[in-house]
Amino acid sequence: MADPQEGRRLAEQVERARSRGYPIMPVDQAGLRRLLPAAEPGPVAAACHAPRDGQVEPGLVVAACRAATTAAGGRLLLGAPARVRLDDDGIRVQVGELVLRPDVAVLAAAPEADLAEPLREPRPARQGRAGQLVVADRVLAEG
Repeated sequence: MADPQEGRRLAEQVERARSRGYPIMPVDQAGLRRLLPAAEPGPVAAACHAPRDGQVEPGLVVAACRAATTAAGGRLLLGAPARVRLDDDGIRVQVGELVLRPDVAVLAAAPEADLAEPLREPRPARQGRAGQLVVADRVLAEG
């Protein structure tokens, strides 16, 4: 980043992450050129490098997840909305007319989507069929 104020903010975030054991390091302009030899970054007030961080191509990740699910014996059900509910028998997933009773269901949705809200009610533990429902919200970075 070229803005000195933003550069100071980034440097503080890097130091905070490092103090917690996260493998990230500040990088000067020469280090940035070594990491990205084909780039022409222009003026740099601050930069950092986290060797364990990465980015993905979403389409390739979805394709790999579909392949892994199929290889593990799973099915991909397309074309109908799915409804996930907790009832006295555990987890109920309904896709069209098909009703599934999985042991584990993962619902990943952004907090503002309101998709998971009906599932957040505390449920008493019950005997019988084991079931686990994981509601995963997007995690926002600190800072």
